[in-house]
Amino acid sequence: MKKYLYLTSLLALSACFGGGSGTGGGTAPAPTANASVALFDGLISQEGVASNHNITNMTSGIVVATDGSSHAIRSGHVTSGGHTYNVYDLSDVQFKIAENPDMASFQFAIDNGTGRIAKVTETLGGVSATIDRIGDTQRFNGPMFEYVSNTNDGAVTHRIVDDGTITMDYLESIAATGSNGHWNRIDEILDINTEGTELTFSDFGNFNPVYRSKHKNLNETMLAHIRDAEAHITEYLNDENNTDTDDLIDWLTDQGYNDLVGDNHNYKTLDERENEFANSKDYQLFAGGYAIQHGQLVDTLTPTDGMHFTGKAIGRVYSSIQSNGVDRAELLNQYQIPYYTEEDGQNKIYHLADGNGNVASYTEATVPGAIKDAARHINSAGHDMAEVYAANNATLEINGDTATLSMPFAAQGFYDVTATKVGDADATFEFDNKNSNLPTYLAKDASVDITETSDRFGYYGIDTPSEAAGTVRYYNEKVLDGTVDEPNAWREWEFQGAYGMKKDN
Repeated sequence: MKKYLYLTSLLALSACFGGGSGTGGGTAPAPTANASVALFDGLISQEGVASNHNITNMTSGIVVATDGSSHAIRSGHVTSGGHTYNVYDLSDVQFKIAENPDMASFQFAIDNGTGRIAKVTETLGGVSATIDRIGDTQRFNGPMFEYVSNTNDGAVTHRIVDDGTITMDYLESIAATGSNGHWNRIDEILDINTEGTELTFSDFGNFNPVYRSKHKNLNETMLAHIRDAEAHITEYLNDENNTDTDDLIDWLTDQGYNDLVGDNHNYKTLDERENEFANSKDYQLFAGGYAIQHGQLVDTLTPTDGMHFTGKAIGRVYSSIQSNGVDRAELLNQYQIPYYTEEDGQNKIYHLADGNGNVASYTEATVPGAIKDAARHINSAGHDMAEVYAANNATLEINGDTATLSMPFAAQGFYDVTATKVGDADATFEFDNKNSNLPTYLAKDASVDITETSDRFGYYGIDTPSEAAGTVRYYNEKVLDGTVDEPNAWREWEFQGAYGMKKDN
């Protein structure tokens, strides 16, 4: 946010902000030279607006009087007369991430000369990392370090951008490697997809991080070798003619970078990355927007009784079966997940249960194409399965202090999902009208052992909500073998939803 004091008025915005409509009103003498310099520092060029719209259709900026007397979100004139005006732009919008909206978010950073989105800053647990935008695309890229817990299901607790000066001593001073965790270095490309095509003050969507290279269990020598070899690695992996990484591995070995080869190191070609961007559904959802009250940016506006919003919702379901020393075949059959085993390590035998205790087995010659395409090796099958849904007739109703979010995904192959939030209490969830075609491996268990929820109901606009955007998350675990305290096998199931809507009344 930028704040300007206009001693005189006739503030011509020259259609610089783009997106939405609306003006304040009035005329007065022209601004002084100093005020004019400050003003035009804050404006957003048409080129900046066009570039920003490749990512989001939200307005690129809002000028609003601190006393709430006038505002402009596109072009027009704003009366000054000694008033102080705040100029808000896309860098002021905090997008909350569905998995943990209290601890995880991202914001855009804009170029002060044009107002163009130039970077994105990700925040996790109070630690932020900023990476650069790739041209005028919706993608961002930058190498970063992540600290991964060895004891908490691989949870990432720290992320730090590698600006070329970060040392292992510095990383160790933040979080020591050893029994509690380890450092990785990732050259990651972040793809941000927004869904709010008809929204002005808010947006929502998903983001999908895909790495170009990943190095686990980092040490000082390895980090030095990564930096020495990175230019060659990047050039190789960006070349569309390189369809595998064999020559890259040979080059690293020939150069003496043997510590960059092996199970702790992964590289993805251009085709592999694009395929993951196109087909991966295991991504995160987000939402956020401008909420301005009496000229000041606030976290969210407050809806009033009887408000009704209609718009779009997207949903993502995720399921994964984890096991340790347990026969996975029985678990995969229970959830009707196709898999294959090998006889003598060569001939694949495909298996699929029908839900009635019967398991059909096929050879390479007899397996139906759909089963063959879906099957994974028994050790890999059942991990990280996901599907996505969208509904254009989602609603949000306000009755007193109760907000009821309805996301009708049953017709798209899932459930109709309802999230109800009373005051500041955590939302409660209902999953109804299960679609008969929903695969067992994506369906919700009737009984579970652990449940977690999070939600973020946001209301956006100027002074009174004109849009609603937010996220919801429901997660559970079911122990399949062992106990809750010492499970040998368990199933994770998660639903994330995000929505963006306009007020109907």
